[in-house]
Amino acid sequence: MCRHLRRFILLQALLVATSFPLSAGYRGYVERPWTPTTCQQETHFLTDPCTGNAQWVLTDQYGGIPMDPYLCTYVDVDGPDVGVECTVIQPMSVLAAQPPCPITFRSLWIDAATPPRLDWYRVPCAGTYDVIRGTLPGPASDGSRINLGPVTCLANDFPQIDFWYVSGPVDPESPPLGQAFFYLVRAAGLPQGDMTYGHSSDGREEVPLSGDCAP
Repeated sequence: MCRHLRRFILLQALLVATSFPLSAGYRGYVERPWTPTTCQQETHFLTDPCTGNAQWVLTDQYGGIPMDPYLCTYVDVDGPDVGVECTVIQPMSVLAAQPPCPITFRSLWIDAATPPRLDWYRVPCAGTYDVIRGTLPGPASDGSRINLGPVTCLANDFPQIDFWYVSGPVDPESPPLGQAFFYLVRAAGLPQGDMTYGHSSDGREEVPLSGDCAP
């Protein structure tokens, strides 16, 4: 075989080998898309439990593996990128994996409305939320837990929404003179079953003394 013919065959093989989308692995909890979205192809998200961010978008419209059976399961997905506007993975293999961390509640804030409203970042895979209000100084060490003191339930089973943050309940009350309110939110329906208002830096659960929302 002549040298030029050999080079031509090798070039053809290289073009064939690189004409298909490359395969790569991605991980996260499987969710249906929540807004805002920009790719216009996605059917599912892979959401990072540590940050709540949707790292990658998925599609099963092109012969890939359907993702609905894996909703709110932490998975390792492998497949080519078939995206046009951004990364859109066509899942060709899906395996359950160990989450790197529990699903994290990231932030809670009060807006400037009158009366003020509580908002928080959407928690991946949550079904509903409970919101409580307590008075400072209130939380105190109580053996193996943190006693939050008496609280008021502001919202019980507040629904999840398909948006990047949840616009929660309003609070028309003002704290007593010389005191301040604190607010906590817990998410229900998480894959790992954690339904708490949080933990102290040394791992002790924060538990209301009275007035908690019904579980």
